[in-house]
Amino acid sequence: MTIVDAARAYIAWVEGGAHDLRALHAILARLQFAAASLPEISVDDEPVVETLDTRPAYADIVKAFADLPVATYTMMFAPLDVADEQPVQGALSDDLADIYLDLLDGFRYYEAGHVREAAWHWRFTYYSHWGRHLGHAQTALWQYLADGGL
Repeated sequence: MTIVDAARAYIAWVEGGAHDLRALHAILARLQFAAASLPEISVDDEPVVETLDTRPAYADIVKAFADLPVATYTMMFAPLDVADEQPVQGALSDDLADIYLDLLDGFRYYEAGHVREAAWHWRFTYYSHWGRHLGHAQTALWQYLADGGL
């Protein structure tokens, strides 16, 4: 599965509204595999692609997840920083919204014909932002499903 296919599946899950958590768990696994498989890419200049007029508001996306049976969870924000790490609270709705917006921004490049820049964006933001959200969301979802949820 390519990053384009995996991102499309995730975006469709978000926009579809059914919010089946078992399906989400599988979609996130495919998305993580696809993102981790992206090669390192360099781009000279990232093209400007307008997103502000068509990008959904973060608050609206978060509200769309109000019906999920998992709301908050505890996590280690930087688990490799063992000297000073304390558990913090995470919100599944925040994770899902941040993943969605970063993927959507990559699609703006892709749909504008800037395929290389889209791949660069998805890989860069995976390692700098949405990958952390995906990992935390997967852990919370796994725990929920392992405990008999749904």
